[in-house]
Amino acid sequence: MTGFLGVIGGMGPLATADFLRKLAEETPAARDQDHVPVLVWGDCAAPDRTAALVAGASSPLDALLKAAEGLRNAGSLALVMPCNTAHAWASAIAAQSARPLLHIAEAVADEASRAGIKTLGLMATRGTVAAGFYGPVLARHGVALVLPDDGVQQRIDLGIADVKAGRVERARMRFAAAHAALTRAGAESCALACTEIPVAFDDGGVRTIDTSRALAKAAVRWWMNHAA
Repeated sequence: MTGFLGVIGGMGPLATADFLRKLAEETPAARDQDHVPVLVWGDCAAPDRTAALVAGASSPLDALLKAAEGLRNAGSLALVMPCNTAHAWASAIAAQSARPLLHIAEAVADEASRAGIKTLGLMATRGTVAAGFYGPVLARHGVALVLPDDGVQQRIDLGIADVKAGRVERARMRFAAAHAALTRAGAESCALACTEIPVAFDDGGVRTIDTSRALAKAAVRWWMNHAA
Protein backbone atom coordinates (compact mmCIF):
# COMPACT_ATOMS: atom_id res chain seq x y z
CA MET A 1 0.00 0.00 0.00
CA THR A 2 1.36 3.42 -0.90
CA GLY A 3 0.74 6.55 1.14
CA PHE A 4 2.04 8.49 4.09
CA LEU A 5 1.67 9.03 7.81
CA GLY A 6 0.25 12.53 8.14
CA VAL A 7 1.72 14.66 10.94
CA ILE A 8 -0.32 17.64 12.12
CA GLY A 9 2.64 19.61 13.42
CA GLY A 10 3.93 23.06 14.18
CA MET A 11 2.60 23.03 17.75
CA GLY A 12 5.39 23.84 18.42
CA PRO A 13 8.06 23.44 15.76
CA LEU A 14 10.72 21.97 18.07
CA ALA A 15 8.27 19.41 19.45
CA THR A 16 7.39 18.36 15.90
CA ALA A 17 11.06 17.89 15.01
CA ASP A 18 11.56 15.90 18.23
CA PHE A 19 8.66 13.59 17.31
CA LEU A 20 10.07 12.96 13.83
CA ARG A 21 13.44 12.01 15.30
CA LYS A 22 11.77 9.56 17.69
CA LEU A 23 9.65 8.11 14.87
CA ALA A 24 12.87 7.29 13.00
CA GLU A 25 14.50 5.89 16.15
CA GLU A 26 11.54 3.60 16.90
CA THR A 27 11.28 2.19 13.37
CA PRO A 28 12.99 -1.20 12.87
CA ALA A 29 14.83 -0.13 9.72
CA ALA A 30 18.02 -1.26 8.03
CA ARG A 31 17.80 1.23 5.15
CA ASP A 32 16.01 4.44 4.19
CA GLN A 33 13.26 2.53 2.41
CA ASP A 34 12.27 0.71 5.62
CA HIS A 35 11.20 3.90 7.42
CA VAL A 36 7.67 5.24 7.78
CA PRO A 37 6.98 7.77 4.99
CA VAL A 38 5.66 11.01 6.46
CA LEU A 39 4.04 14.26 5.40
CA VAL A 40 4.24 17.12 7.90
CA TRP A 41 1.74 19.98 8.01
CA GLY A 42 3.60 22.48 10.16
CA ASP A 43 1.16 25.35 10.66
CA CYS A 44 2.84 27.37 13.40
CA ALA A 45 0.10 30.00 13.10
CA ALA A 46 -2.61 27.74 14.56
CA PRO A 47 -4.20 29.56 17.54
CA ASP A 48 -2.89 28.71 20.99
CA ARG A 49 -4.62 25.60 22.27
CA THR A 50 -4.40 26.36 25.98
CA ALA A 51 -5.65 29.92 25.52
CA ALA A 52 -8.67 28.54 23.68
CA LEU A 53 -9.45 26.02 26.42
CA VAL A 54 -8.90 28.08 29.56
CA ALA A 55 -9.40 31.68 28.43
CA GLY A 56 -11.98 31.45 25.65
CA ALA A 57 -9.53 32.64 22.98
CA SER A 58 -9.80 31.71 19.31
CA SER A 59 -10.19 27.99 18.67
CA PRO A 60 -7.54 26.15 16.64
CA LEU A 61 -10.13 23.71 15.28
CA ASP A 62 -10.40 25.28 11.81
CA ALA A 63 -6.62 25.18 11.44
CA LEU A 64 -6.49 21.57 12.64
CA LEU A 65 -9.26 20.52 10.25
CA LYS A 66 -7.51 22.28 7.38
CA ALA A 67 -4.33 20.37 8.21
CA ALA A 68 -6.16 17.05 8.38
CA GLU A 69 -7.89 17.70 5.05
CA GLY A 70 -4.67 18.75 3.36
CA LEU A 71 -2.85 15.67 4.60
CA ARG A 72 -5.70 13.40 3.56
CA ASN A 73 -5.81 14.89 0.07
CA ALA A 74 -2.04 14.48 -0.25
CA GLY A 75 -2.27 10.76 0.43
CA SER A 76 -1.99 10.27 4.20
CA LEU A 77 -3.40 6.99 5.45
CA ALA A 78 -3.43 7.90 9.16
CA LEU A 79 -2.84 11.02 11.23
CA VAL A 80 -0.85 11.88 14.34
CA MET A 81 -0.64 15.15 16.30
CA PRO A 82 2.55 15.53 18.36
CA CYS A 83 0.77 18.09 20.54
CA ASN A 84 -1.08 16.86 23.62
CA THR A 85 -3.37 19.86 24.07
CA ALA A 86 -4.61 19.69 20.47
CA HIS A 87 -6.19 16.34 21.35
CA ALA A 88 -8.98 18.26 23.03
CA TRP A 89 -10.32 18.46 19.44
CA ALA A 90 -9.34 14.91 18.46
CA SER A 91 -12.90 13.63 18.10
CA ALA A 92 -13.88 16.45 15.74
CA ILE A 93 -10.75 15.93 13.64
CA ALA A 94 -11.24 12.17 13.41
CA ALA A 95 -14.92 12.59 12.51
CA GLN A 96 -14.20 14.92 9.59
CA SER A 97 -10.89 13.63 8.30
CA ALA A 98 -12.01 10.14 7.22
CA ARG A 99 -8.64 8.92 8.44
CA PRO A 100 -7.69 7.23 11.73
CA LEU A 101 -6.17 9.66 14.22
CA LEU A 102 -3.76 7.87 16.57
CA HIS A 103 -4.55 9.36 19.98
CA ILE A 104 -1.60 10.33 22.13
CA ALA A 105 -3.38 9.48 25.41
CA GLU A 106 -4.11 5.96 24.16
CA ALA A 107 -0.43 5.55 23.31
CA VAL A 108 0.56 6.73 26.80
CA ALA A 109 -1.99 4.47 28.49
CA ASP A 110 -0.63 1.52 26.56
CA GLU A 111 2.92 2.38 27.69
CA ALA A 112 1.80 2.71 31.32
CA SER A 113 -0.05 -0.60 31.19
CA ARG A 114 2.93 -2.41 29.68
CA ALA A 115 5.16 -0.99 32.45
CA GLY A 116 2.75 -2.01 35.23
CA ILE A 117 2.26 1.59 36.34
CA LYS A 118 -0.81 2.17 38.53
CA THR A 119 -0.46 5.90 39.33
CA LEU A 120 0.72 8.39 36.72
CA GLY A 121 1.45 12.07 37.31
CA LEU A 122 0.43 14.51 34.59
CA MET A 123 2.94 17.13 33.49
CA ALA A 124 0.99 19.04 30.86
CA THR A 125 -0.37 22.42 29.85
CA ARG A 126 -3.31 23.89 31.72
CA GLY A 127 -5.28 23.31 28.54
CA THR A 128 -4.61 19.57 28.57
CA VAL A 129 -5.51 19.39 32.27
CA ALA A 130 -8.72 21.33 31.64
CA ALA A 131 -9.67 19.20 28.64
CA GLY A 132 -9.62 16.13 30.88
CA PHE A 133 -9.09 13.47 28.24
CA TYR A 134 -6.20 11.69 29.98
CA GLY A 135 -8.14 10.55 33.03
CA PRO A 136 -10.80 8.43 31.30
CA VAL A 137 -8.32 6.87 28.86
CA LEU A 138 -5.91 5.91 31.65
CA ALA A 139 -8.75 4.61 33.81
CA ARG A 140 -9.71 2.13 31.10
CA HIS A 141 -6.19 0.73 31.48
CA GLY A 142 -6.37 0.61 35.29
CA VAL A 143 -4.11 3.65 35.81
CA ALA A 144 -5.02 6.45 38.22
CA LEU A 145 -4.08 10.02 37.32
CA VAL A 146 -2.23 12.35 39.74
CA LEU A 147 -2.80 16.00 38.85
CA PRO A 148 -0.49 18.88 39.81
CA ASP A 149 -1.63 21.50 42.29
CA ASP A 150 -1.66 25.11 41.12
CA GLY A 151 1.90 25.86 42.25
CA VAL A 152 3.30 22.84 40.44
CA GLN A 153 1.20 23.64 37.40
CA GLN A 154 2.68 27.12 37.31
CA ARG A 155 6.19 25.64 37.21
CA ILE A 156 5.16 23.40 34.33
CA ASP A 157 3.59 26.32 32.44
CA LEU A 158 6.71 28.43 32.86
CA GLY A 159 8.92 25.55 31.76
CA ILE A 160 6.89 25.03 28.59
CA ALA A 161 7.15 28.75 27.82
CA ASP A 162 10.90 28.53 28.39
CA VAL A 163 11.24 25.73 25.83
CA LYS A 164 9.25 27.65 23.24
CA ALA A 165 11.57 30.62 23.81
CA GLY A 166 14.72 28.50 23.63
CA ARG A 167 15.53 28.64 27.37
CA VAL A 168 16.03 24.91 27.69
CA GLU A 169 18.26 24.88 30.76
CA ARG A 170 15.83 27.00 32.78
CA ALA A 171 12.99 24.74 31.67
CA ARG A 172 14.91 21.66 32.80
CA MET A 173 15.09 22.93 36.37
CA ARG A 174 11.38 23.76 36.48
CA PHE A 175 10.39 20.34 35.12
CA ALA A 176 12.61 18.52 37.60
CA ALA A 177 10.93 20.32 40.49
CA ALA A 178 7.47 19.55 39.11
CA HIS A 179 8.31 15.86 38.68
CA ALA A 180 9.59 15.65 42.27
CA ALA A 181 6.40 17.25 43.59
CA LEU A 182 4.15 14.83 41.69
CA THR A 183 6.21 11.90 42.95
CA ARG A 184 5.72 13.12 46.53
CA ALA A 185 1.99 13.30 45.77
CA GLY A 186 1.91 9.59 44.96
CA ALA A 187 2.81 9.26 41.29
CA GLU A 188 4.90 6.18 40.42
CA SER A 189 5.84 7.81 37.14
CA CYS A 190 5.00 11.00 35.27
CA ALA A 191 3.69 11.52 31.75
CA LEU A 192 5.63 14.27 29.99
CA ALA A 193 2.33 15.27 28.46
CA CYS A 194 3.29 18.39 26.62
CA THR A 195 5.55 17.58 23.70
CA GLU A 196 7.83 20.48 24.62
CA ILE A 197 8.68 18.84 27.96
CA PRO A 198 10.72 15.87 26.65
CA VAL A 199 12.88 18.34 24.72
CA ALA A 200 14.20 19.73 28.03
CA PHE A 201 13.56 16.99 30.59
CA ASP A 202 16.59 15.22 32.07
CA ASP A 203 15.17 12.08 33.64
CA GLY A 204 18.25 11.38 35.79
CA GLY A 205 16.97 7.86 36.30
CA VAL A 206 13.45 8.85 37.43
CA ARG A 207 10.43 7.15 35.88
CA THR A 208 8.67 8.98 33.09
CA ILE A 209 6.63 8.31 29.98
CA ASP A 210 7.71 10.45 27.05
CA THR A 211 4.42 11.10 25.25
CA SER A 212 6.20 11.98 21.99
CA ARG A 213 8.01 8.66 21.99
CA ALA A 214 4.87 6.76 23.01
CA LEU A 215 3.06 8.29 20.01
CA ALA A 216 5.99 7.45 17.75
CA LYS A 217 5.87 3.81 18.88
CA ALA A 218 2.12 3.68 18.28
CA ALA A 219 2.56 5.17 14.82
CA VAL A 220 5.21 2.60 13.89
CA ARG A 221 2.99 -0.25 15.11
CA TRP A 222 0.02 1.08 13.14
CA TRP A 223 2.10 1.47 10.01
CA MET A 224 3.59 -2.01 10.24
CA ASN A 225 0.16 -3.57 10.80
CA HIS A 226 -1.87 -1.59 8.27
CA ALA A 227 0.30 -0.04 5.58
CA ALA A 228 3.76 -1.60 5.37
